[in-house]
Amino acid sequence: MTSKQIHKNKSGISSKDLSTDIAVIGIACRFPDAPNYQQYWHNLINNINSIREIPSDRWDIKQYYSPERDAPNKSISKWAGLLDQIDLFDAPFFNITSTEANSTDPQQRLLMEETWHCIEDAGVTLADLQTHQTSVHVGVMALDYYQRMLAPNTEIDRYACLGNYEGILANRLSYFLGLTGESESIDAACASSLIALHNAKRNLLSGKSDYAIAAGVNVICHPWKYISFSRAHMLSPNGQCKTFDASADGYVPGEGIAVMLLTPLHKALQKNYHIYGIIKGSSVHHSGKTKSITAPKVPAQQSIIEEAIREARVPSESITYVEAHGTGTSLGDPIEVEALSQAFNTKKRQFCAIGSVKTNIGHLEAAAGIAGVIKVLMMMKHKKIVKTLNIKTVNPIIDFEHSPFHLAEQLTDWQLPKNISKRRAGVSSFGFGGMGAHIILEEYRQEKPRTAPKLSFPFLLSAKSVASLSALLKEWQAYIKTEQFQIQSLADICLTLSQTRESFPYRLGRIINNKADLEHVLNEALHHKITNQTVDSLKEMPQILRLQTIPQRSYTDFHRLCSTYSLLHQLELTCLENIAALPQGNKIIGKFQTSKEASFQRLRNFVALVILSKATMMSGVKVDCLMGDGIGELAAAVTSGLLNFRSAVKWLLGIQHTIHLKRPKVNFFNSALGKVIQPFTVTTSYIKTLKALKIEASEAESILQKSRILQHNQFSFKKYLNEWKKILDYYDISLSDYLDKPQRFSPQQQTLLQVALYDSYKNLNKKWDLSGKIALQDPAAEELSHLLFDGVLTKLDVAHLLLNTDTHSLDQIAIQIQKNQHLIDMNKPYFLLKQGNQLVTEIPDVKKWLTGIFNEAITTTSPQEKLPKGKFIDIGSNFAAKGTANIKNLFPSFLVSLWQDGASINWSLGYAETAYHKVALPNYPFARERYWIENTTQKTAEPSLKSTIVTGDGKK
Repeated sequence: MTSKQIHKNKSGISSKDLSTDIAVIGIACRFPDAPNYQQYWHNLINNINSIREIPSDRWDIKQYYSPERDAPNKSISKWAGLLDQIDLFDAPFFNITSTEANSTDPQQRLLMEETWHCIEDAGVTLADLQTHQTSVHVGVMALDYYQRMLAPNTEIDRYACLGNYEGILANRLSYFLGLTGESESIDAACASSLIALHNAKRNLLSGKSDYAIAAGVNVICHPWKYISFSRAHMLSPNGQCKTFDASADGYVPGEGIAVMLLTPLHKALQKNYHIYGIIKGSSVHHSGKTKSITAPKVPAQQSIIEEAIREARVPSESITYVEAHGTGTSLGDPIEVEALSQAFNTKKRQFCAIGSVKTNIGHLEAAAGIAGVIKVLMMMKHKKIVKTLNIKTVNPIIDFEHSPFHLAEQLTDWQLPKNISKRRAGVSSFGFGGMGAHIILEEYRQEKPRTAPKLSFPFLLSAKSVASLSALLKEWQAYIKTEQFQIQSLADICLTLSQTRESFPYRLGRIINNKADLEHVLNEALHHKITNQTVDSLKEMPQILRLQTIPQRSYTDFHRLCSTYSLLHQLELTCLENIAALPQGNKIIGKFQTSKEASFQRLRNFVALVILSKATMMSGVKVDCLMGDGIGELAAAVTSGLLNFRSAVKWLLGIQHTIHLKRPKVNFFNSALGKVIQPFTVTTSYIKTLKALKIEASEAESILQKSRILQHNQFSFKKYLNEWKKILDYYDISLSDYLDKPQRFSPQQQTLLQVALYDSYKNLNKKWDLSGKIALQDPAAEELSHLLFDGVLTKLDVAHLLLNTDTHSLDQIAIQIQKNQHLIDMNKPYFLLKQGNQLVTEIPDVKKWLTGIFNEAITTTSPQEKLPKGKFIDIGSNFAAKGTANIKNLFPSFLVSLWQDGASINWSLGYAETAYHKVALPNYPFARERYWIENTTQKTAEPSLKSTIVTGDGKK
């Protein structure tokens, strides 16, 4: 394909690049002295060296350190780049018990926390990751925590293997997040995390994944590696990685965790994700036979780099920075530079800077490559090349002068030659077992900040605890003082929060008009005590949506409200289209907004309440019953499904005088009767039909044979049988006797026992997602099974139904189904119940009821004892704002109040027409506590605090 044939979009990106480039849309990390990538960048530009002596809470260096390299069971190194507080973890957030957390490798814990932060950083919803194929690729090398667990006197529990096997590292992440794509832990030594990135990219390009999580993790908590690598002459005896320096004498281990979320570039652009950079190409090879398994080889490294450049489809001369593997060995560094020089294959000299972050944080081993990638992405963002530390005299074996490279010895601007349009970089990682990887990165230039639309937006913060929400508020108070906050639009901030962040029980929500409002909300919240807005008792209370007459006003005001909130706007259009479709519809529409006739005033009120009630339910608010006052009752009847919208309009305008009712889809309270009309009305006749069920002999025998086998060794099936046993014992019926000799039992008892076995079998299939089932031919038998399975009837109810003959018992069963019908799964047939519920019989005189609606005095004075029990959500009168200045905020503010009470709101429907970009915002502050395996051979220092919350800036 020629350059002329490649189509380019508005961003100047070719169609070929769109189909093969991978976008980095989310980043999270914890590195030595850096709890996040913002602090990591600060440390890099300020030349921070994060190497320090190993503290006593890892191991006693006096016991294991010796300046003599070959001293038995000693290490010549006592230094590392270390994370703070690797023993702390927010186990309740991830639904992990304290016992399991203690036995779980901190690498798994770090991975879970930082992956959550990465998802938040990207602005991707968890539901989006779950409904698409999302793969997980994690680089890991050492299992130090496992080494600690092998110490004498350490108790091994049921979680030890699950907590420490390498494979579980990635699998636990997929399990917790509910991801169904490929999930792999990769141990390729120091190349592990770059190979994870390569595999993630490969999965995305093949179409196997829509998103991919790539990560690397390394934790140091046992001296065994230090002792072995010291004897192998791999560790620096003076505690510094001196990459490219003449005194380079080995590496210093470091620890860290980094997670990246990737998606194809074209998908990132479609969904307006923030893009940190682009992966253009990558390559992975093994070096084959070398002088030793740990020895590098120029041709092997060269071929890896060449292939990555070819795949990136860029000239090597356009690559102006290389993040070297650069472990700091006297021979390894020259070999790497020689391989790079030959791979670049150009006569152009010293146009490309080269450096290594290992001089700052040590060699993070399994996380080393991804740490280098994040460094490069930060350099691209800030257009700076940072200094490589510890260089005094360049290794004389390296001939930089005649190579394409020059050392990054100072913090400089990342300038581009005139003929190069974009910053590109290569990142290398070479494992000591022979595996190597190289990745080509390219900067992505974000669009300039857009002018924010003049709308109000929901500002929502939530957490799983008061402590975490308080910490989150403090992080936001710090964030609003940053330059990043100043350049972001209010729409980007608020819609990223409301549409991509998960909602937790402790909530703070407000509608804001500008950034000054946001600052005021934060200051106000920090000075008030935070309580749990989602009271458990309210979750169980039925929620009644009560529609109240809106005080008379110009319809223009309501139209203005609809025009600023997408969902209301769409519902308004639908209502007006339905009115226009009526006989003389255009004439009605012409008078709709302005006519002062009473019928049109009622019509406007009715339409507004239908729009508001439907929008409330479509937004995700769980409504158990609808009711209304005055004209609001007519709107409630329409929203419930009892009345057709067009018929109700014709009734209001006097065009139609008879109305046919349908059974409501949602409970409806009729004020004239003081009664709730439900989707189903359950009669004794229906109960008698259920009682007369018949299970065919062949079906009964099949159930019996399966049960006889399963009862012996299938734990779940035995558990479900035991639940039935308690009920059967009450009636002095032996389940074990029935399995042995069923003919001894009466027909009624046999039917009950067959239902019990069938129910246990269905529950077994449901628990393990098994498709095998026995289909009962009799509709009554199958429907009774559904009622039992959905929880509408209890096991004791079914026993009473099938064994008792008195009418009172049948009446009680009918009452129970009537009461619990909200539990019915409408996706199941329920043929008999639906067949008997086609007409509404509860309202004897429909015309009288509808006529009475116009007399509001009748409907608003219903005795309180007749009202349905539950929590009332009033809508209508609260939309009568003084003046019109804040009319646009009324409905979003109403939804925010419901969200604070625990409702799940789908905000995307309200702002569907508002364009925004996902932006990186303060992450969730975990409330961490200490979890650590103790043993007698390696004592750990007790922390000064039982628990702590670590904020985004690293403060505790």
